[in-house]
Amino acid sequence: DLLSLAQVHLRKFLQEFPTDERLIEAEVLLHEMKEVFARGLYTTGQFYEKKKAYGSAAVYYKAILAEFPSTKTAAACQRELARLQQGGLISPQVGAG
Repeated sequence: DLLSLAQVHLRKFLQEFPTDERLIEAEVLLHEMKEVFARGLYTTGQFYEKKKAYGSAAVYYKAILAEFPSTKTAAACQRELARLQQGGLISPQVGAG
């Protein structure tokens, strides 16, 4: 898993070079990687919504919230889950933490 490997390398980099200026850049790059992974899952959730498989879409949205909570995509997932719940397309338990 590329993301896990990147996180390990960042931790090692932080341990070895805690004052290096490139640390901030590395953290930004890791966050961008998380955003890309989250967007991929979000696209899959959108696919399931188009197929009217709302429960499946919610599973992907919840996965994003669990794994990538600090991304912009996670905020979009929260809105999607709320919309699906308000529309009665999924039960409130599906979108619950």
